[in-house]
Order: sequence, then structure tokens, then C-alpha cells
Amino acid sequence: MKKSNFASNLTKLREMHGVTMDELSSHINVSKQSISKYEKGLIEPSYHTLVEISRAFNCSMDELTFGNITSVPKNPIELKVLIDRQFNDINQKLDEAKREIFNSIDEYFGYTQDDFLKK
Repeated sequence: MKKSNFASNLTKLREMHGVTMDELSSHINVSKQSISKYEKGLIEPSYHTLVEISRAFNCSMDELTFGNITSVPKNPIELKVLIDRQFNDINQKLDEAKREIFNSIDEYFGYTQDDFLKK
């Protein structure tokens, strides 16, 4: 049986959307204390409350309960740095893969990368 990630997912979703505990509690008609206890893993919500939370954050109940939701930086500068870092990592991996392919071609056919690109 899958382990529930509900408590951490609820916290991450709420923070990602910039929603306070008060705002969420008002929106889904539960107390702020209940939201706090959900996020600490002290209590589990009712089925109805789980449905309301998933609707509030536009996610499935399965994703909310068992998913692995990751936080995304709210600050545009942090987001740009994160995207740039991932883009550079991807480019580096593509360059490595390209080198491996050309090395394989060189080994098999006796062509170098420059020879291959000239033809």
C-alpha cells in the first residue's frame, strides 16, 4: 500500500498558491486548526474535505494524497536560475550523448566527427 504524502503535499500546494491557512479554511469550510493539524499529519481529512481541497488546488485526490508535489519558487529570479540550471544540465547531457554517438560512428566506420559533418 502506498504511503500518504498528504500532509506535505497540502503544505506545498498551499504555499505554492500563496494561500494562507485562514483563506483555505474559509474556502473549504473547516477550521484553521484543522488545516494546521492536516499539515502536521496529526489528523486526516474526511472524504468530503479531501474532495474540496483537491478542487481548491485543481489536482486529483490521488495526486494530493500519494503524489510527490515539489515546490516551485515564487520569486521569478529564483525560477529563472532554476530553469537556466536545468537547461544547462540538459545541454551538457545532449553534448555528451552527441560525442558518444560520433565516437561510436568513428569506431564502426572509421570516420571522425569532422569527416562525418563534411559529407
